[in-house]
Amino acid sequence: MQRCLMRDDGLSVGWSGGWAGRAGLLTQNGTLIALTGDNDQSARVTGAIAANVWHAFEREGKAAFDTTAMNFLLLGCESGRVGVTRVAGLLLCLYAKPSVEYGLLKSKALALAKHLEEPLSSVVIGGLAVGTNLDNF
Repeated sequence: MQRCLMRDDGLSVGWSGGWAGRAGLLTQNGTLIALTGDNDQSARVTGAIAANVWHAFEREGKAAFDTTAMNFLLLGCESGRVGVTRVAGLLLCLYAKPSVEYGLLKSKALALAKHLEEPLSSVVIGGLAVGTNLDNF
């Protein structure tokens, strides 16, 4: 099976200001496909948890909050803060240290998602466009 390797140049956009942050791209089921920085186990676990929470809120939140779709998710953890949004059928997950304000995390995530939307929309993995269901890939 071939693995998709991706340079982290696109994901690293906007990592200025001295805050320790990183970004990851996940499939809908939480599988990490790209990550800035070190590819450590904690990023994989955090990504899987974030994707799970995203889907739980997307399933149950539609009825509870009378909304059609979720656009953004912010999580506060002991070791940092996480922002998740959808980009081209994938989940973009940003990790930041606890001192980073939620508003800054959200604005960086939305700007990065806007920056990545067009390039990721043209990516094809295993004959499937990224926006299609890659969960079983």
